[in-house]
Amino acid sequence: DGVFYGTAAYNSTSKDLYFDGNSDFIETDLGKEVFKNSSIHTTSLWVKMNHHDTDFQILFSLGNGEGNPTGNLKHINLYHSSNHGLRLSFTQHDYRLGDVAPVGNWVHVVYTYDGTTWQNSTTPTNVNIYINGVKVVVTTVYQIGGGGGSALDLTTAQLALGAGSTNITDISRNYTDAAISQFKLYDTALTAEEVKTLYDMGRCDEGHHVVNFSKTRVGIGLGDGEAPQAALDVRGDIAGPFHTFLTGDNTTTSSSPTSSAYSALVSHTFDVPKEYNSYGTTNLEVFGQVKWSGECPDPWNTNLSLRLYYGSGLTSYIGSAQVSGGSNSKGCGMIAISNATDNGSTLDSAIASSRFLIPNCSVGPGSQLKLELLHSQGAGSGTVYTNRTTGATTTDYNYERGTTNFFMALKVV
Repeated sequence: DGVFYGTAAYNSTSKDLYFDGNSDFIETDLGKEVFKNSSIHTTSLWVKMNHHDTDFQILFSLGNGEGNPTGNLKHINLYHSSNHGLRLSFTQHDYRLGDVAPVGNWVHVVYTYDGTTWQNSTTPTNVNIYINGVKVVVTTVYQIGGGGGSALDLTTAQLALGAGSTNITDISRNYTDAAISQFKLYDTALTAEEVKTLYDMGRCDEGHHVVNFSKTRVGIGLGDGEAPQAALDVRGDIAGPFHTFLTGDNTTTSSSPTSSAYSALVSHTFDVPKEYNSYGTTNLEVFGQVKWSGECPDPWNTNLSLRLYYGSGLTSYIGSAQVSGGSNSKGCGMIAISNATDNGSTLDSAIASSRFLIPNCSVGPGSQLKLELLHSQGAGSGTVYTNRTTGATTTDYNYERGTTNFFMALKVV
Protein backbone atom coordinates (compact mmCIF):
# COMPACT_ATOMS: atom_id res chain seq x y z
CA ASP A 1 0.00 0.00 0.00
CA GLY A 2 3.00 2.32 -0.34
CA VAL A 3 2.89 5.47 -2.46
CA PHE A 4 5.30 5.44 -5.42
CA TYR A 5 7.12 8.70 -6.13
CA GLY A 6 9.14 9.65 -9.23
CA THR A 7 10.18 6.70 -11.39
CA ALA A 8 10.12 4.11 -8.60
CA ALA A 9 8.54 0.97 -10.02
CA TYR A 10 8.01 -2.75 -9.53
CA ASN A 11 9.57 -5.01 -12.15
CA SER A 12 7.36 -8.10 -12.50
CA THR A 13 10.01 -9.92 -14.54
CA SER A 14 12.92 -9.57 -12.11
CA LYS A 15 10.52 -9.39 -9.14
CA ASP A 16 12.05 -6.34 -7.46
CA LEU A 17 11.49 -2.66 -6.73
CA TYR A 18 13.68 -0.44 -8.87
CA PHE A 19 15.09 2.99 -7.92
CA ASP A 20 17.33 5.06 -10.20
CA GLY A 21 18.49 7.57 -7.55
CA ASN A 22 16.69 10.49 -9.19
CA SER A 23 14.11 11.63 -6.60
CA ASP A 24 12.24 8.32 -6.65
CA PHE A 25 11.14 6.40 -3.55
CA ILE A 26 8.24 4.55 -1.95
CA GLU A 27 6.68 5.60 1.34
CA THR A 28 3.99 4.24 3.64
CA ASP A 29 2.67 4.76 7.17
CA LEU A 30 3.11 1.64 9.30
CA GLY A 31 3.18 2.89 12.87
CA LYS A 32 -0.40 2.38 13.96
CA GLU A 33 -0.43 -1.31 13.07
CA VAL A 34 3.06 -2.77 13.44
CA PHE A 35 4.32 -0.76 16.40
CA LYS A 36 1.15 -0.09 18.37
CA ASN A 37 2.37 -2.24 21.28
CA SER A 38 6.17 -2.00 21.29
CA SER A 39 9.22 -1.16 19.20
CA ILE A 40 10.54 -4.73 19.07
CA HIS A 41 10.94 -5.71 15.42
CA THR A 42 12.96 -7.29 12.59
CA THR A 43 13.55 -6.02 9.08
CA SER A 44 14.65 -8.25 6.21
CA LEU A 45 15.41 -7.32 2.59
CA TRP A 46 17.42 -8.23 -0.46
CA VAL A 47 19.35 -5.37 -2.07
CA LYS A 48 21.42 -4.99 -5.25
CA MET A 49 23.43 -1.76 -5.58
CA ASN A 50 23.61 -0.36 -9.10
CA HIS A 51 26.57 1.86 -8.25
CA HIS A 52 28.52 3.10 -5.24
CA ASP A 53 28.76 6.76 -4.25
CA THR A 54 30.76 8.68 -1.64
CA ASP A 55 27.47 10.29 -0.62
CA PHE A 56 24.92 8.37 1.43
CA GLN A 57 22.39 6.23 -0.45
CA ILE A 58 19.56 5.38 1.93
CA LEU A 59 18.06 1.96 1.16
CA PHE A 60 15.27 2.30 3.69
CA SER A 61 14.34 4.63 6.53
CA LEU A 62 12.06 3.84 9.45
CA GLY A 63 10.84 6.17 12.16
CA ASN A 64 10.58 9.90 12.83
CA GLY A 65 12.46 12.72 14.55
CA GLU A 66 15.22 15.12 13.68
CA GLY A 67 18.12 14.30 11.42
CA ASN A 68 20.62 16.58 13.16
CA PRO A 69 23.11 14.40 15.10
CA THR A 70 22.54 16.45 18.26
CA GLY A 71 18.76 16.26 17.96
CA ASN A 72 16.02 13.82 18.82
CA LEU A 73 17.05 10.80 16.76
CA LYS A 74 14.21 8.29 16.94
CA HIS A 75 14.71 6.60 13.60
CA ILE A 76 16.65 3.92 11.70
CA ASN A 77 18.42 4.15 8.33
CA LEU A 78 20.09 1.42 6.29
CA TYR A 79 22.38 3.16 3.83
CA HIS A 80 25.52 2.75 1.77
CA SER A 81 28.53 4.94 1.10
CA SER A 82 31.71 4.00 -0.72
CA ASN A 83 33.73 5.32 2.27
CA HIS A 84 32.40 2.80 4.79
CA GLY A 85 30.29 0.37 2.77
CA LEU A 86 26.93 -0.79 4.10
CA ARG A 87 25.87 0.94 7.32
CA LEU A 88 22.99 0.68 9.79
CA SER A 89 22.22 3.89 11.68
CA PHE A 90 20.13 3.05 14.74
CA THR A 91 19.20 6.02 16.99
CA GLN A 92 22.57 7.78 16.93
CA HIS A 93 24.54 4.53 16.72
CA ASP A 94 26.28 3.64 13.48
CA TYR A 95 27.05 0.02 12.60
CA ARG A 96 29.63 0.01 9.80
CA LEU A 97 29.42 -3.36 8.05
CA GLY A 98 32.05 -2.83 5.36
CA ASP A 99 32.13 -3.81 1.70
CA VAL A 100 29.42 -6.49 1.79
CA ALA A 101 27.21 -5.14 -1.01
CA PRO A 102 29.23 -5.24 -4.28
CA VAL A 103 27.69 -3.52 -7.30
CA GLY A 104 25.43 -5.89 -9.24
CA ASN A 105 25.19 -8.57 -6.52
CA TRP A 106 22.09 -9.45 -4.51
CA VAL A 107 22.76 -9.34 -0.75
CA HIS A 108 20.40 -10.42 2.02
CA VAL A 109 20.40 -8.01 5.00
CA VAL A 110 18.55 -8.57 8.28
CA TYR A 111 18.66 -6.82 11.65
CA THR A 112 16.69 -7.62 14.78
CA TYR A 113 15.90 -5.35 17.76
CA ASP A 114 14.78 -6.93 21.02
CA GLY A 115 12.86 -3.86 22.24
CA THR A 116 14.91 -3.31 25.40
CA THR A 117 15.96 0.13 26.60
CA TRP A 118 18.53 1.53 24.23
CA GLN A 119 22.12 1.21 25.41
CA ASN A 120 24.28 4.29 24.91
CA SER A 121 27.37 2.21 24.32
CA THR A 122 29.97 1.52 21.64
CA THR A 123 29.14 -2.20 22.01
CA PRO A 124 25.32 -2.41 22.41
CA THR A 125 23.82 -5.90 22.48
CA ASN A 126 20.15 -5.32 21.69
CA VAL A 127 20.64 -5.24 17.87
CA ASN A 128 21.79 -8.24 15.84
CA ILE A 129 22.74 -7.94 12.17
CA TYR A 130 22.92 -10.75 9.58
CA ILE A 131 24.41 -10.71 6.07
CA ASN A 132 23.43 -13.63 3.79
CA GLY A 133 22.15 -15.61 6.77
CA VAL A 134 25.30 -15.20 8.88
CA LYS A 135 25.47 -13.04 12.00
CA VAL A 136 27.90 -10.11 11.69
CA VAL A 137 30.15 -9.39 14.67
CA VAL A 138 30.53 -5.61 14.97
CA THR A 139 33.24 -4.91 17.54
CA THR A 140 32.78 -1.13 17.65
CA VAL A 141 29.59 0.88 17.09
CA TYR A 142 30.17 4.56 16.36
CA GLN A 143 28.14 6.98 18.48
CA ILE A 144 26.85 9.88 16.38
CA GLY A 145 26.72 13.20 18.20
CA GLY A 146 27.71 11.57 21.46
CA GLY A 147 25.05 8.89 21.22
CA GLY A 148 22.73 10.63 23.63
CA GLY A 149 19.55 10.75 21.57
CA SER A 150 16.09 9.84 22.85
CA ALA A 151 14.84 6.26 22.98
CA LEU A 152 13.49 4.71 19.81
CA ASP A 153 9.87 5.65 19.12
CA LEU A 154 8.11 3.95 16.19
CA THR A 155 4.48 4.48 17.21
CA THR A 156 4.01 6.96 14.35
CA ALA A 157 6.65 5.42 12.14
CA GLN A 158 6.84 6.00 8.45
CA LEU A 159 8.71 3.58 6.20
CA ALA A 160 10.51 4.85 3.10
CA LEU A 161 12.24 2.61 0.58
CA GLY A 162 14.88 4.10 -1.69
CA ALA A 163 15.32 7.31 0.32
CA GLY A 164 15.05 8.91 3.77
CA SER A 165 11.56 9.35 5.20
CA THR A 166 9.79 12.72 4.98
CA ASN A 167 9.04 12.21 8.67
CA ILE A 168 12.70 12.82 9.48
CA THR A 169 13.47 16.52 9.50
CA ASP A 170 16.76 18.33 8.83
CA ILE A 171 18.11 15.55 6.67
CA SER A 172 18.63 15.11 2.93
CA ARG A 173 16.51 12.46 1.21
CA ASN A 174 19.70 10.74 -0.06
CA TYR A 175 18.04 8.82 -2.88
CA THR A 176 19.52 5.45 -3.81
CA ASP A 177 20.34 3.79 -7.13
CA ALA A 178 19.51 0.18 -6.33
CA ALA A 179 17.02 -2.65 -6.58
CA ILE A 180 15.21 -3.87 -3.43
CA SER A 181 13.30 -7.11 -3.11
CA GLN A 182 11.31 -8.92 -0.43
CA PHE A 183 11.33 -6.16 2.19
CA LYS A 184 9.75 -7.68 5.30
CA LEU A 185 8.92 -6.10 8.65
CA TYR A 186 8.12 -8.27 11.69
CA ASP A 187 6.81 -7.19 15.09
CA THR A 188 9.18 -9.65 16.80
CA ALA A 189 12.92 -10.29 16.96
CA LEU A 190 13.65 -13.32 14.80
CA THR A 191 16.09 -15.98 15.97
CA ALA A 192 19.30 -16.79 14.10
CA GLU A 193 17.69 -19.99 12.80
CA GLU A 194 14.70 -18.05 11.48
CA VAL A 195 16.98 -15.55 9.75
CA LYS A 196 18.89 -18.40 8.11
CA THR A 197 15.58 -19.85 6.91
CA LEU A 198 14.69 -16.51 5.30
CA TYR A 199 18.02 -16.52 3.47
CA ASP A 200 17.62 -20.16 2.36
CA MET A 201 14.18 -19.36 0.97
CA GLY A 202 15.91 -17.12 -1.56
CA ARG A 203 15.08 -13.73 -2.98
CA CYS A 204 11.77 -14.89 -4.49
CA ASP A 205 10.87 -17.32 -1.69
CA GLU A 206 11.65 -20.15 -4.10
CA GLY A 207 14.91 -21.31 -2.52
CA HIS A 208 18.32 -20.81 -4.06
CA HIS A 209 19.64 -24.28 -3.31
CA VAL A 210 18.78 -26.43 -6.34
CA VAL A 211 18.21 -30.04 -5.32
CA ASN A 212 18.20 -32.77 -7.97
CA PHE A 213 17.04 -36.26 -7.13
CA SER A 214 18.06 -39.57 -8.68
CA LYS A 215 16.27 -42.87 -8.19
CA THR A 216 16.55 -43.71 -4.51
CA ARG A 217 14.55 -45.05 -1.59
CA VAL A 218 13.74 -42.85 1.37
CA GLY A 219 12.16 -44.24 4.51
CA ILE A 220 10.12 -42.68 7.31
CA GLY A 221 11.14 -43.92 10.73
CA LEU A 222 11.25 -42.93 14.39
CA GLY A 223 15.01 -42.40 14.49
CA ASP A 224 17.43 -43.81 17.08
CA GLY A 225 18.35 -46.67 14.77
CA GLU A 226 14.83 -47.99 14.31
CA ALA A 227 13.83 -49.40 10.94
CA PRO A 228 11.73 -47.17 8.65
CA GLN A 229 7.99 -47.55 9.07
CA ALA A 230 7.06 -46.49 5.52
CA ALA A 231 8.70 -45.75 2.17
CA LEU A 232 8.74 -42.65 0.00
CA ASP A 233 8.82 -42.84 -3.78
CA VAL A 234 11.05 -40.06 -5.05
CA ARG A 235 11.05 -39.22 -8.75
CA GLY A 236 13.39 -36.99 -10.72
CA ASP A 237 16.10 -36.79 -13.34
CA ILE A 238 19.71 -37.66 -12.69
CA ALA A 239 21.96 -34.61 -12.46
CA GLY A 240 25.74 -34.45 -12.72
CA PRO A 241 28.52 -34.57 -12.29
CA PHE A 242 28.36 -38.21 -13.30
CA HIS A 243 29.91 -40.82 -15.59
CA THR A 244 28.30 -42.40 -18.63
CA PHE A 245 29.66 -45.24 -20.79
CA LEU A 246 28.73 -45.61 -24.47
CA THR A 247 29.56 -48.54 -26.75
CA GLY A 248 28.92 -49.26 -30.42
CA ASP A 249 30.05 -51.65 -33.14
CA ASN A 250 30.83 -51.10 -36.79
CA THR A 251 30.37 -54.30 -38.83
CA THR A 252 30.13 -52.80 -42.31
CA THR A 253 33.03 -53.78 -44.55
CA SER A 254 34.78 -50.72 -45.88
CA SER A 255 38.09 -49.53 -47.24
CA SER A 256 40.13 -46.37 -47.22
CA PRO A 257 42.98 -45.19 -49.45
CA THR A 258 46.40 -44.94 -47.90
CA SER A 259 47.86 -41.49 -47.22
CA SER A 260 51.01 -40.03 -45.75
CA ALA A 261 48.78 -37.53 -43.90
CA TYR A 262 46.08 -38.40 -41.41
CA SER A 263 42.83 -39.46 -43.05
CA ALA A 264 39.57 -40.89 -41.74
CA LEU A 265 39.37 -44.68 -41.58
CA VAL A 266 36.09 -45.43 -39.76
CA SER A 267 33.76 -43.67 -37.29
CA HIS A 268 30.72 -44.19 -35.06
CA THR A 269 28.15 -41.59 -33.90
CA PHE A 270 26.44 -41.61 -30.49
CA ASP A 271 23.45 -39.55 -29.36
CA VAL A 272 24.26 -37.54 -26.20
CA PRO A 273 22.32 -39.17 -23.32
CA LYS A 274 19.20 -37.22 -22.34
CA GLU A 275 20.49 -36.84 -18.76
CA TYR A 276 23.00 -34.30 -20.08
CA ASN A 277 20.53 -32.24 -22.12
CA SER A 278 19.55 -29.90 -19.28
CA TYR A 279 23.12 -28.57 -19.13
CA GLY A 280 22.94 -27.07 -22.64
CA THR A 281 26.71 -26.64 -22.56
CA THR A 282 29.17 -28.00 -20.04
CA ASN A 283 32.83 -28.86 -19.63
CA LEU A 284 32.97 -32.45 -20.79
CA GLU A 285 35.80 -34.94 -20.41
CA VAL A 286 35.66 -37.82 -22.90
CA PHE A 287 37.77 -40.96 -22.92
CA GLY A 288 37.57 -42.60 -26.34
CA GLN A 289 38.79 -46.00 -27.46
CA VAL A 290 38.51 -47.86 -30.75
CA LYS A 291 39.29 -51.58 -31.18
CA TRP A 292 39.92 -51.86 -34.90
CA SER A 293 40.18 -54.93 -37.13
CA GLY A 294 40.99 -55.09 -40.82
CA GLU A 295 43.83 -55.33 -43.27
CA CYS A 296 46.72 -52.95 -43.83
CA PRO A 297 49.44 -53.45 -46.47
CA ASP A 298 52.18 -51.97 -44.25
CA PRO A 299 51.01 -52.26 -40.65
CA TRP A 300 54.48 -51.63 -39.21
CA ASN A 301 54.50 -48.23 -40.95
CA THR A 302 51.00 -47.09 -39.92
CA ASN A 303 50.07 -44.75 -37.12
CA LEU A 304 46.55 -44.37 -35.66
CA SER A 305 44.88 -41.45 -33.91
CA LEU A 306 41.40 -40.38 -32.79
CA ARG A 307 39.29 -37.35 -33.60
CA LEU A 308 36.15 -36.31 -31.70
CA TYR A 309 33.14 -34.41 -33.06
CA TYR A 310 30.44 -32.91 -30.82
CA GLY A 311 27.20 -30.90 -30.78
CA SER A 312 24.21 -30.82 -33.10
CA GLY A 313 26.48 -29.87 -36.00
CA LEU A 314 29.28 -32.27 -34.98
CA THR A 315 32.04 -29.72 -34.55
CA SER A 316 35.52 -31.22 -34.92
CA TYR A 317 37.69 -31.28 -31.82
CA ILE A 318 41.16 -32.77 -31.53
CA GLY A 319 44.34 -31.95 -29.68
CA SER A 320 46.97 -30.46 -31.96
CA ALA A 321 49.61 -32.95 -30.82
CA GLN A 322 47.51 -35.88 -31.98
CA VAL A 323 47.81 -35.06 -35.67
CA SER A 324 51.04 -33.06 -35.86
CA GLY A 325 54.18 -34.35 -37.50
CA GLY A 326 54.55 -36.91 -40.24
CA SER A 327 53.71 -40.59 -40.28
CA ASN A 328 54.58 -42.79 -37.32
CA SER A 329 54.62 -39.83 -34.92
CA LYS A 330 52.34 -38.70 -32.12
CA GLY A 331 49.61 -41.26 -32.52
CA CYS A 332 47.59 -43.12 -29.90
CA GLY A 333 47.62 -46.62 -31.44
CA MET A 334 49.74 -48.96 -33.56
CA ILE A 335 48.59 -51.96 -35.59
CA ALA A 336 49.47 -55.36 -34.15
CA ILE A 337 50.79 -57.52 -37.00
CA SER A 338 49.10 -60.89 -37.16
CA ASN A 339 50.70 -62.20 -40.34
CA ALA A 340 52.55 -59.70 -42.48
CA THR A 341 52.71 -61.95 -45.52
CA ASP A 342 49.10 -63.08 -45.46
CA ASN A 343 47.23 -59.97 -46.52
CA GLY A 344 44.56 -62.00 -48.25
CA SER A 345 42.99 -63.81 -45.33
CA THR A 346 44.33 -62.86 -41.87
CA LEU A 347 43.04 -59.79 -40.08
CA ASP A 348 45.28 -57.19 -38.50
CA SER A 349 44.11 -55.39 -35.32
CA ALA A 350 44.78 -52.31 -33.20
CA ILE A 351 43.59 -50.48 -30.10
CA ALA A 352 43.70 -46.67 -30.17
CA SER A 353 42.67 -44.55 -27.19
CA SER A 354 42.76 -40.90 -26.21
CA ARG A 355 41.30 -38.45 -23.69
CA PHE A 356 39.58 -35.21 -24.72
CA LEU A 357 38.57 -32.22 -22.59
CA ILE A 358 36.00 -30.03 -24.34
CA PRO A 359 35.19 -26.69 -22.67
CA ASN A 360 31.62 -25.46 -23.20
CA CYS A 361 30.66 -28.65 -25.02
CA SER A 362 27.16 -28.58 -26.52
CA VAL A 363 25.14 -31.42 -24.93
CA GLY A 364 21.59 -30.11 -25.35
CA PRO A 365 18.77 -32.00 -27.11
CA GLY A 366 19.82 -33.25 -30.54
CA SER A 367 23.54 -33.15 -29.73
CA GLN A 368 25.77 -36.04 -30.79
CA LEU A 369 29.30 -37.29 -30.23
CA LYS A 370 31.21 -38.94 -33.06
CA LEU A 371 34.45 -40.83 -32.53
CA GLU A 372 36.59 -41.19 -35.66
CA LEU A 373 39.66 -43.36 -36.22
CA LEU A 374 42.39 -41.74 -38.31
CA HIS A 375 45.41 -43.39 -39.91
CA SER A 376 48.65 -42.18 -41.36
CA GLN A 377 50.61 -44.47 -43.72
CA GLY A 378 54.29 -44.06 -44.41
CA ALA A 379 56.04 -45.12 -47.59
CA GLY A 380 53.74 -48.05 -48.23
CA SER A 381 50.91 -47.95 -50.70
CA GLY A 382 47.68 -49.81 -51.22
CA THR A 383 44.29 -49.94 -49.55
CA VAL A 384 43.44 -50.24 -45.86
CA TYR A 385 40.37 -52.35 -45.19
CA THR A 386 38.15 -52.28 -42.12
CA ASN A 387 36.38 -55.44 -40.88
CA ARG A 388 37.62 -57.49 -43.84
CA THR A 389 40.75 -58.84 -45.46
CA THR A 390 42.23 -58.08 -48.84
CA GLY A 391 40.87 -61.23 -50.38
CA ALA A 392 37.35 -60.91 -49.05
CA THR A 393 34.52 -59.18 -50.86
CA THR A 394 31.32 -57.69 -49.52
CA THR A 395 29.43 -60.94 -50.28
CA ASP A 396 32.16 -63.51 -49.64
CA TYR A 397 32.05 -65.06 -46.16
CA ASN A 398 34.79 -67.64 -46.74
CA TYR A 399 37.30 -65.17 -45.34
CA GLU A 400 37.57 -63.75 -41.83
CA ARG A 401 35.20 -60.93 -40.92
CA GLY A 402 36.05 -58.50 -38.14
CA THR A 403 34.15 -56.06 -35.94
CA THR A 404 35.39 -52.62 -34.94
CA ASN A 405 34.22 -51.55 -31.48
CA PHE A 406 33.82 -47.98 -30.23
CA PHE A 407 33.82 -47.06 -26.54
CA MET A 408 33.40 -43.66 -24.86
CA ALA A 409 33.36 -42.70 -21.18
CA LEU A 410 31.83 -39.26 -20.45
CA LYS A 411 32.33 -37.13 -17.37
CA VAL A 412 31.07 -33.66 -16.47
CA VAL A 413 33.97 -31.67 -15.00
